[in-house]
Amino acid sequence: MFRQVLVPIDGSPGTEQLVSAAAAAAARLDAGLLLWGVLHRDEDRCAVENRLHGLLATCAGGHGAFMAVAATDPVEAVVERAEFGAGTLLCVISHGHGRTDEASPGCLAEDVLRRARTPALVFGPTVGTTGGSAVSWQRVVACVDASDRGERALGDAAEFARCTGLDLVVVQAVAPDDDVFDRDRSRCYVESLARSVRPAATACVLDDGNGPAEALWQEANRLGGAVLAVATQGRGAVGPGPDGAAVMGTVT
Repeated sequence: MFRQVLVPIDGSPGTEQLVSAAAAAAARLDAGLLLWGVLHRDEDRCAVENRLHGLLATCAGGHGAFMAVAATDPVEAVVERAEFGAGTLLCVISHGHGRTDEASPGCLAEDVLRRARTPALVFGPTVGTTGGSAVSWQRVVACVDASDRGERALGDAAEFARCTGLDLVVVQAVAPDDDVFDRDRSRCYVESLARSVRPAATACVLDDGNGPAEALWQEANRLGGAVLAVATQGRGAVGPGPDGAAVMGTVT
């Protein structure tokens, strides 16, 4: 499925952890690793290339390749590169806060997620310090919400599980006052999806009394070694942004 793991590098905090985690992911996927260095205005190309080379040497065991690219719109350049060759997985890191310190992935990661049309792997800010790197993966937890986009993402999650040999769990979080899904209806829905994919998946229904996002990450933490698979726009989103890009939605 994935032939290349593409890592945008813009000098943000956590770069070393991101490269280490992406290298481990590439190894699990038997894919190549490419560091994509963003050249900011008036930045020296040689300096950027030296930094990328150093990151490969110290964080990826010297395995992989790098490019330093100047672009008016770095995110669009990254997205175009990802789509240039089939089988590319984008890797970005969440800083745990956004432009105004609210809980969101951070500028580059958020923009990439909104505009990318290929799968992306987002590592949390504590990757490498809490056992959350690719070497500890045990299962893929695919989060569905009865949206078409969420169900399409399940296909990618199943393929990811096949490529990595991980277990697959299909999960839906249900609110007590949900006027569409009660637990029985949700159980039937999730079990049907779990039977429709390969490898065979386990079905799980969660109570989301404190919100679906909290229910999902608590379940992922309980299971341990989990890769959460979510869509960038699902039932809770507010529709496309002004430039037609996907809105992530509150759960994502």
